[in-house]
Amino acid sequence: MNNRSNNIVSKKKFRNILIIVTAICVISIVLGFVTVSLFTSSLQAQRTIAAYDTEGDRFSSNLLLKSSSKDNVRTEYTTNTTMPVTAVVTLCNYQQGMQTLPFPDEFTYTLTARLVKYNETSVPPDYVEVNSSYISVLESSSQYSYTVTVNNGTSSTTLGSSTNVSGTFSGSFAKNQQTGKMEGHTDSYTISFSTDFITDPQNLYLELIAEPPSNSPLPVLRGIIKPELRAAGASNLWTGTFRDDKNVAPNSYDGYNYLITGTGSGTVTVTWNSTKVVLSEVSKNTLLSIPEARQIGDSITFPVDSDDESRYDLQFYKVDIPTGTMWNVMDSYVTFNFS
Repeated sequence: MNNRSNNIVSKKKFRNILIIVTAICVISIVLGFVTVSLFTSSLQAQRTIAAYDTEGDRFSSNLLLKSSSKDNVRTEYTTNTTMPVTAVVTLCNYQQGMQTLPFPDEFTYTLTARLVKYNETSVPPDYVEVNSSYISVLESSSQYSYTVTVNNGTSSTTLGSSTNVSGTFSGSFAKNQQTGKMEGHTDSYTISFSTDFITDPQNLYLELIAEPPSNSPLPVLRGIIKPELRAAGASNLWTGTFRDDKNVAPNSYDGYNYLITGTGSGTVTVTWNSTKVVLSEVSKNTLLSIPEARQIGDSITFPVDSDDESRYDLQFYKVDIPTGTMWNVMDSYVTFNFS
């Protein structure tokens, strides 16, 4: 009888131990799934953040960069002393070429335009803002002014006199009122310099600084524009090239900026592979508005003369750019010929 009781007790103990072990195993498995799930979610979040970082900051410009102004000096030319140097500066709420990925929030910015000179005696040498007295001395025989036109004529301001050497402009990016969503948007500022900048050049240039709100994660953009005169027909050379950041893979972009520039006169032909990219309608209409320009299929041929126009900014949209495509391959999708 005692042996039977002992066997029953032993079986009960074994059964209880088995139940406890099974419960521990089940709990471990559940915790394992939760851990894996959390870990996977964490990795996904990290991938999302990494992807955002590789897309760049969503406050960008065609001419201004995140670098210091002295590291982003651009020369804009004219070939005619009666034709003012003109530069178009854009500010966007997305990285260049990624207009379908705008910054998710509304924000305002300020664009400051100011005249500067290059100071070789500073340590290190740098561009410094000039005051009205500096301009007054220069204007004893010449007039150095520049006009800023906002968004193709919304407003226009002339600056540069001895009493008004700088100006600040405000802009904002808001949600679409109908959809309530943020969309890619571009503000444009057309800057036209008086001809004295090239007929009587001095140590005088224009610095532009675009600043988002101080509490914003977006970058400050800077750059300096130098107006210069280039000899007309000094050489017949025109080139076409993509102007997007080459550190970003081409397939990451939704569209591409393509710059055609040169000196002299001749004929340019731009051809694109429409299975890979397509020329925007705005760019197409711009080229076809040139007298004697013609389109045959996916190719446009047009005359160029730097005495009239020395720069064409085109935009292509992505159709199918495979992952891993290099920029040298992109050059085969849009070919350029000058004769």
